[in-house]
Amino acid sequence: MRYHDDVPEHVVSGNSAGTTQPSTRRTVLARSLALVASLSLLSGLIPVTAEAAAEKGSGHAIVNVVTFQVPSARMADFLKISKENSRASRKEEPGCIGFDVLLPNHEPNTVMLIETYRDEAAYKDHRVTPHFLAFVKRAQEIGAKRSAHVGSRYYPA
Repeated sequence: MRYHDDVPEHVVSGNSAGTTQPSTRRTVLARSLALVASLSLLSGLIPVTAEAAAEKGSGHAIVNVVTFQVPSARMADFLKISKENSRASRKEEPGCIGFDVLLPNHEPNTVMLIETYRDEAAYKDHRVTPHFLAFVKRAQEIGAKRSAHVGSRYYPA
């Protein structure tokens, strides 16, 4: 039987010194707990962002849920470009009202992006930005496989 600690190449993570170290069960557990806490906080924010979108008279928010399967050797690179895309989207796009990068529990080599846009026009604007196009190109070079679901927020409206 092999345990996570026996497979150091599983996930490589950066530290504050700029070096990378293999994840241990403790770091995976800490990240998982942080994700659960973040999701519970996020669930409290979703109605606020939906109300903010509705107050602007823009209709239903658009939510894009994208899942990537990433080659394990390229996970650190993929997380870096995902973070850059998220930051640029939130900073440079007034129609982007949320952009989270998630690491699903018990799904190694999987990354989820949860993107929320004020309306359909903001979502379409995002898809032609230089940072998005650069992200798509780099994700392809990394070999990430993508699946996506785009929906209009039904509730809260």
